[in-house]
Amino acid sequence: MTYPHDPQLSKVPVNPDPQFVDAYDIADSIWNGGDFDLTNGATNYFNPGEVLPSWAQSMAKVASIGHHDFYK
Repeated sequence: MTYPHDPQLSKVPVNPDPQFVDAYDIADSIWNGGDFDLTNGATNYFNPGEVLPSWAQSMAKVASIGHHDFYK
């Protein structure tokens, strides 16, 4: 879900972390079909200001949210 040297990989939510709970609830709702998918079914994403993955050329861009582009 991220690049190998992302410093966020080693961070684990501390209970109770209200932001983690909100993010989990949103993801759970989308997964179960109960919320609108803002990414239009994207399976990959990246920040084009940081990196341009080789796989992006073979996929369709389906959304841009903030600094991230979403592809499927």
